[in-house]
Amino acid sequence: MLAGGETLERYASSRARRELTALLARAPQVAHREHGGAVSDIEVEAVVPGDGLLVKTGEIVPVDGVMLAGLALLDESTLTGESRLVELGPGQLARSGAVNAGPAFRLRATATAADSTYGSLIRLVEEADASKAPTVRLADRYAGQFVLLTLGLAGGTWVVTGSAVRALAVLVAASPCPLLLAAPAAVVAGISRAARHGIIIKDGGALETLARARVALMDKTGTITMGRPRLSRIESFDGANPDELLRVAACLEQVSVHPFAPALLAAAAQRQLPLSLPADTQECLGAGIEGIVDGRRVRVGQLDWVADGAPLTADAHGVARRCRLEGSSAVFVAVDGHVAGALVLDDALRPEAPRAVRALRQAGVEQVLLVTGDHPDVAELVGDAAGVDRVLAEQSPQDKVAAVADARRRGVTVRDGGRRRQRRCRPGPG
Repeated sequence: MLAGGETLERYASSRARRELTALLARAPQVAHREHGGAVSDIEVEAVVPGDGLLVKTGEIVPVDGVMLAGLALLDESTLTGESRLVELGPGQLARSGAVNAGPAFRLRATATAADSTYGSLIRLVEEADASKAPTVRLADRYAGQFVLLTLGLAGGTWVVTGSAVRALAVLVAASPCPLLLAAPAAVVAGISRAARHGIIIKDGGALETLARARVALMDKTGTITMGRPRLSRIESFDGANPDELLRVAACLEQVSVHPFAPALLAAAAQRQLPLSLPADTQECLGAGIEGIVDGRRVRVGQLDWVADGAPLTADAHGVARRCRLEGSSAVFVAVDGHVAGALVLDDALRPEAPRAVRALRQAGVEQVLLVTGDHPDVAELVGDAAGVDRVLAEQSPQDKVAAVADARRRGVTVRDGGRRRQRRCRPGPG
């Protein structure tokens, strides 16, 4: 019974192990080192600080390094949760684990693979996977010794009475079914149900500890928000038709590899806009794409690239400024050399997020914190909409681990509407 219960729990928590395996499998294995004007492939463990490296389109940055030349367009969502692409120029730090969503670029390594950002992230997850819950579970403490004691009593009964049936009766009478079977079955049900909703619970000990949690810390992207870009609005200039702007942009995005392409195509399909295949297309990675759509020259992408040197209107500058403040992204559209409008994309708040935060409070959670790698302005807007108590922005994976430890040790700072006050929380297991 004891072995059966433990097997059930291991089966239920196997998904958490698969997440760790996926994280390890994603780690880059090869780096492209420049030496003497030539590029050679080496194992990522062989990279040393000072090496010149080439990162190709679509590859994961192998180690932390400083940009040497060109412009890098990186997807850092694995590291920070930030859904927007990040632009880096010469002299800026590119962190390992980010995906190169733009053209190839060169960098100078500043750390080994083990000491880089992604290596640190893997170590954090491995340590969390290997750690035990703060309170060792009752079954872990007593079940093994209880089994030995019961077997000893049954063996003694057999020796004294000479009856195997009486020894078996001792085993049956002593079997603590609620401890050995009922509890693991309940744990399996809880972990499995959570997994169906995309919630990964490490093991039964973590599930039991959750019942006593008083502070909850949440990530933003994919937890409070949807985790993928979505067209939120269309800004048209000089009377341009919004649907036509989306249509011509979606026509070009059919042949684009940009991460925003699926969102624009989905928005066009939702509005049932008829699309046509573009001609003479050229994509400038990190800037935009252009081509001929129904006889018109169309450009879709960043504002400066789309304008192609033409004077920018106050409307275009205003959209770009508002998007920076909101934390959203703008894809500008030019038709026949004229900037006609912009498609604004954002990472929308999950409709159920405010309700989930309220449900946590009703379940006994006293404080809810939003801990994210996003910009403070963006994080505050999302936190206000979700109804959390405090927002911690621009947090690296290491910062997030430290925030959990700090909340357990000292309590948290609580935000109540527009006011902020200090309050001590019970440093419970949450």
